[in-house]
Amino acid sequence: EVQENGRFLLDVFQRDLRHAGYAPACQGDAGSGAGLVLNLQDATADRLFPNDRFDSIGGWQSRGDDAYTSKVGADDYQQGNLLLIHHAATPADQQLNQDINAGDQGITLGNQDELTQGDLLAFIEKNNCEIVETTSDKKLSAPKAFTHTFSGGTSWVGEPQASIYYIGWDSPRGAPGLRRLDMVSDRSETLASPVVDMELRFLVDGAYESAPSITDWQNITAVRVSLLLRSSETNVIDSPAK
Repeated sequence: EVQENGRFLLDVFQRDLRHAGYAPACQGDAGSGAGLVLNLQDATADRLFPNDRFDSIGGWQSRGDDAYTSKVGADDYQQGNLLLIHHAATPADQQLNQDINAGDQGITLGNQDELTQGDLLAFIEKNNCEIVETTSDKKLSAPKAFTHTFSGGTSWVGEPQASIYYIGWDSPRGAPGLRRLDMVSDRSETLASPVVDMELRFLVDGAYESAPSITDWQNITAVRVSLLLRSSETNVIDSPAK
């Protein structure tokens, strides 16, 4: 059980961390004159990008009262470090068949009947990235007019992802586990348990350190994840090892 959980969790981290940072145009500060534009409802922007930035990776030594980790329930969080991963590498099930011009607000998509109010799409082309929330069902109606121009048929349309990994309480099993808060849906799930601790080290400017300040998140180039797992079984050996 311990080995299976360990292999599964390492695969989850490897897959998500490989996606972190995509697309480069989406990284950094948002705002006028920047490549990144957050075309979102205010509440959505505050939930997913409280610092008006798209940080691909971030981390904390423990839960706090900041805009990110305060989303993790105090009764849920147990101990250990927390890891933030942002990316738009997952392709959205939508096709952009026409050009989007700056100033457009209602856009026709190839599979728009599948859209529901609140869905997020990331439109990416070269150095421009616009993350858009649809305000209607079955069509893309952006909260504000588009800032950037995107070419139909060639622009990437991604599905923004935002997750916080942490050691939380797995209520059904009555044990601590590795949990993931999906910040887009605002739902938490247990990935595996029992997992009792997680320690992170971040590579910043050629040296590993614990939980760099938010001003250094953009300089993170690697993450080392250490997990402490335990078995849910008892008496797994006949006698203690000497």
